[in-house]
Amino acid sequence: MSEENKKFRIGEFARVNGVTKHTLIHYDDIGLLTPAITEENGYRYYIDKQYSDFSNISQLKELGLSLKEIDEYIHQDHFPQREEILQNRMEAIEREIQRLTNLKDAIACYRKRVQEALATDPGAVTMEFRETEYGFFSRNLYENGESFSHSRAVFSRFCRDKNLFECRGWGTLIPIHYENGKWLSISSHIYVYADRAFHPDAVAVHPQGYYLVTYHQGDPRKLYQSFLRVMHYAESHHMTMGKFCFEEYVLGSFNTTQLQDYRTKILIPVL
Repeated sequence: MSEENKKFRIGEFARVNGVTKHTLIHYDDIGLLTPAITEENGYRYYIDKQYSDFSNISQLKELGLSLKEIDEYIHQDHFPQREEILQNRMEAIEREIQRLTNLKDAIACYRKRVQEALATDPGAVTMEFRETEYGFFSRNLYENGESFSHSRAVFSRFCRDKNLFECRGWGTLIPIHYENGKWLSISSHIYVYADRAFHPDAVAVHPQGYYLVTYHQGDPRKLYQSFLRVMHYAESHHMTMGKFCFEEYVLGSFNTTQLQDYRTKILIPVL
């Protein structure tokens, strides 16, 4: 028997190709690679040519094509149709590269924020000039009588659906309500930062300008103490505040289980 006509049982064919018999049975079930010979006694055999067929399937899998796409590819008789399948795969890879690049940048931003927070004196109040930063806002947190946690979960799902990475930075917008030395404000919206190169529909979150900045260390339920510290600082320096301020959660449950290690950044615009 010539090599071309030599027959191979499924076990041998699987062993030579480095796969399990289960894989070949699955390929047979979906019509991707079926034994070429079925004898009268029901035994089925692969032939020598099918080693090349299996190699082609393996190469297409390495390119990331699904088994359905591979089946479409190998059963196409015309080059343009095969080229279109590869072009579609290349475009999918480009989208994935873009997504991973955005994720890499988000992680770099997150690490920079954490390092900045750890290097800062939590009791200090400083002034910073900030360029406009872009992102997305949630709906009003309390318009439907929902809890903050529920609203946060809804917004997190929105971020995942838009391929937004919350580790790039997120916080809450707070209308300033400060009377008779008391801080009376609560958060109205959650926001998350976004790179406009990937999300051109992002809106301005932080307008350009000067901000008083401090870090609150410890229990977030006592954030009002740090807000008061900044407001007292502004009053003593005869500064006029904007209508809104911001708090950003730099070190929290994502990093630690210890409340005393939490750190929140507070930004109050100066007019």
